[in-house]
Amino acid sequence: MAVLVDALGSMMVLPLLPFIATSMHGSAFMIGLMQALYSLMQVFGTLVLGAAADTYGKRRTLLASLFSSSVFLLAFGVATSLWQLLVFRALHGFFAGTVSICQAIVADVTPAEDRVGKMALIMAAYGVGVVLGPGLAGFIAPYGVLAVCGTASSFTLLNFCLAWWQLPDTSQAEGGALLEAESDEAAPGTAKDALEGLQQLEIGR
Repeated sequence: MAVLVDALGSMMVLPLLPFIATSMHGSAFMIGLMQALYSLMQVFGTLVLGAAADTYGKRRTLLASLFSSSVFLLAFGVATSLWQLLVFRALHGFFAGTVSICQAIVADVTPAEDRVGKMALIMAAYGVGVVLGPGLAGFIAPYGVLAVCGTASSFTLLNFCLAWWQLPDTSQAEGGALLEAESDEAAPGTAKDALEGLQQLEIGR
């Protein structure tokens, strides 16, 4: 859900960049720079947020990312100058790098045999957000840029609230180690019981 809403919010704003920039007398270069900064900061943010997740916990880092994304999406809608557009777009990109955190959380709470399928669902959710974002923005755009950015911000804030309420703390299951450890502990016991059963059967004969 976090990945879908992040992609949705980003793609809702993307089709409006040329109109917003030209309304403030921005050039084609500024339009390209805005999106380039978003992508660059997303790469940088993924690295920083990944390190923060290891230090402060994945749940806390994801919540901080979602809340910050909501704030900067709304700020982008009320920006009054090109430099503000650049700054808010870049900051939104920094906090939009939540895919790696979500993948780490899935790895923590999912058994190894189901992990690949869950990872695929994350990327599928991202793809759905990329598809739905521009279309939804097209419906809302007649009401203004602020309406689009406010809607994207509201979705992200709702996602933050749901994560705050439902997302478990996975700090005790680092990289799925807890689940795998429990599985490893159960397996030897089962094999040992089977071996003892065979030995008793041989003695009985």
